[in-house]
Amino acid sequence: MKLPPYRLQPVLDKRQKVKEAAERALGDAQKALEVEKKKEQDLADALEQIKRKKESTKQEFSQKMRKENLAVEEILRHKNYLKSLDFEIENAKEKLEEQKLQVQKAEEFLKEKRQELLAATSEFQAIEKHKEKWAQALKKEMEEKEQKEQEEIGNVLYVQRKQRG
Repeated sequence: MKLPPYRLQPVLDKRQKVKEAAERALGDAQKALEVEKKKEQDLADALEQIKRKKESTKQEFSQKMRKENLAVEEILRHKNYLKSLDFEIENAKEKLEEQKLQVQKAEEFLKEKRQELLAATSEFQAIEKHKEKWAQALKKEMEEKEQKEQEEIGNVLYVQRKQRG
């Protein structure tokens, strides 16, 4: 038994498309968050590398000072180099903080996309549930009609048999 077309099918189709678009947007937001987190990790690694470089330079220079008598120019050059490393460290810290803000924005955007997907999914499921109930009610109605027709046919046959015999 074939059901007639569902009158809200265009609405169901539209909500399904909205849900699929929300799923794609969520996937894109997750990828964007991963990219931002990777950038953050790269910046954190770069910061640690500069800090290690500064410490190793300090240790090397301390050993060199103990072993040799260094000229004032070399000591000043070393101090200037350490200052430049301090500047690089501060610069790297600032970039890292800016990137942390970008990660937070990406996380908020992802959260927003999750909410949109939840809303789209629930709207789609509501129409889908309505369609299921509609189909069940229609099938029940059709079965009841068919049963009545069968009873009528049975009654007609019964009356015909009684009249013959």
